[in-house]
Amino acid sequence: MKKKILMSYIILIIVPYLLFSIAGFFIMHEVRQDINQEFRQDINQEFRQSNFEERGTSSYRLAPKGVFESRIRDRFLRTGALSFILYTVIHLIFISYVIRLIIKPLGEMKTAVNAIKDNKLDYEIDYKGKDEIGEVFLAFDEMRQQLKKSKLIQKQYEQNRKNLIANISHDLKTPITSIKGYADGIIDKVANTPEKIEKYSRTIRAKAQSMDSLINELVMLSKLDVDKIDFKYEEVNLVEYLKDCFEEWHYIIESDNMLLSVEFNDIKEAKVSIDREHIKRVMNNIIGNAVNYLNKTNSKIEIILMQNSLEYILTIKDNGKGISKGKIEYIFDRFYRADDSRNNPTEGSGIGLTIAKEIVEAHGGKIWAESDLGIGTSISFSLRKTEETI
Repeated sequence: MKKKILMSYIILIIVPYLLFSIAGFFIMHEVRQDINQEFRQDINQEFRQSNFEERGTSSYRLAPKGVFESRIRDRFLRTGALSFILYTVIHLIFISYVIRLIIKPLGEMKTAVNAIKDNKLDYEIDYKGKDEIGEVFLAFDEMRQQLKKSKLIQKQYEQNRKNLIANISHDLKTPITSIKGYADGIIDKVANTPEKIEKYSRTIRAKAQSMDSLINELVMLSKLDVDKIDFKYEEVNLVEYLKDCFEEWHYIIESDNMLLSVEFNDIKEAKVSIDREHIKRVMNNIIGNAVNYLNKTNSKIEIILMQNSLEYILTIKDNGKGISKGKIEYIFDRFYRADDSRNNPTEGSGIGLTIAKEIVEAHGGKIWAESDLGIGTSISFSLRKTEETI
């Protein structure tokens, strides 16, 4: 663009100058010839009348200087008007070129800006040039697309917020209603024996713990949303880490008549950089989710460690009732429950897997699920190997 304008401006200066110079040269040459021709004719006529013998040599005498200058001045005055007209035409051509090159695209830009101001984010600028203005339009269109994307995300966030409020209200209302009912039972002497009072009191405490757990998960999720979690990464041997966690899980799970096993697939040392507490939370959420949906007498949960060239992959596999193909892709969504029911608070808050997904992705890994109805579900997530392990 700069080169085009510069070259146009140079042409605007040089072309009229060249044309005027060329015209001046030819005018002077033509005037000189005309004046000399006229003067020679006058001299010849004078000599013929005086019978002068050497009149032929006089025909080569030049016109007086004053006559030549007078003719040049007159001719240049006429030519100057023509040159001014020519210069004006060239200047108008230059201005029209600049308008077409700059002003018209700026008009299109103004139209596009007004369209975006009116929330018409599908408006596209039709400009095919690859100059500086084309680069500006390309950047403008990228901005438009980002605004459109942000608008869609904002709309989705707004819908999620509404769903969040509705789901929180439901999940808090259920235990609160239970707490109120059992407390009224104690106050109204419905629980009239020490055994009933203890049962009611334990139920109230369990419901309160459920509410406390939900609130903690909501706080964790909100911190993850705004990147307020301060992850404390450290290099960990994943095999030893899983062995330590297994002792805790083994006691809890097998006390409920379930089996828990760990398979390392001959991996002796697996170095990863993780936040111990948050990865443990991921495992707890996945295992807790599996426990909630185990419905067999021979229920079991398997923890399997595998690897590829760049990552270690942890899989938590159960033999529960499974999840249908149409629902498996939604299990990491907030407050989603695969059974389409929110009436059983023992099945969790519905955000445990969402938190697991956020934490894994913050570690640079991925999380996914596979399931078959009646056979079971497996949830896997990846953790990057340290550079010395790759």
